[in-house]
Amino acid sequence: MTLLNNTKDYELYDDKDEIPEDMGRFHATCHRENPCKKVVHDAEMENPAPWELPGKNLTGDKNYVILDAEGKGHYVGCVLNIDNFDASNQEFTWLGEGDDMFFIDGEQWPPSIHGTGTEDYFNAAWGFPSGEYAGPYHGISLGSDVQEHFGKWSLYRFHIEDPIRFNTSIRATIEHGHANDQGNDYSSVAYWYHPEPHKPLSELPPVEERLPRRWPEHGLWDK
Repeated sequence: MTLLNNTKDYELYDDKDEIPEDMGRFHATCHRENPCKKVVHDAEMENPAPWELPGKNLTGDKNYVILDAEGKGHYVGCVLNIDNFDASNQEFTWLGEGDDMFFIDGEQWPPSIHGTGTEDYFNAAWGFPSGEYAGPYHGISLGSDVQEHFGKWSLYRFHIEDPIRFNTSIRATIEHGHANDQGNDYSSVAYWYHPEPHKPLSELPPVEERLPRRWPEHGLWDK
């Protein structure tokens, strides 16, 4: 029998007044855009390959927002859900071309952290070939069609070994498709630490607006 030593480091306070004012508190917030607003780009070449997509995103203004927080703290990850229901109306059914962009401490374009695609941010590049898998800090907890990528996906990435720190603010975003050219259903939960008080969070929408889309027996998506 192999015994694993799992050590946790923590401190207990008998009185909440003993907690330092600048100690970071754990926060979480939900967000959803159903659907994201698709940006249509003019064609830039004749007979392009499926992955040669037109358009550039040079502001990040229309990205999906995972977290918008003010204060000093560090971002420790998120769960991102994508319902690729509009795949049949897209130039490219693949949902993973959206870049992650982190605007730190009031940055304007370009952000100091600019990734190379959704699949790269979640450390599962080349089209999520494995489908569902569970790693300690990243994984795919719900995977759909690994060939055409239709349907629902749920991805997670935890910045335990590589926290993203900020002193005054953070705006964590990700494109929905290449240069925001896809109009699918995105939802997320972001996790971060910073001292109280925190910036007011957006209110949750009514329950009926938080329900997932159905996939009827006839194989099409509806609301």
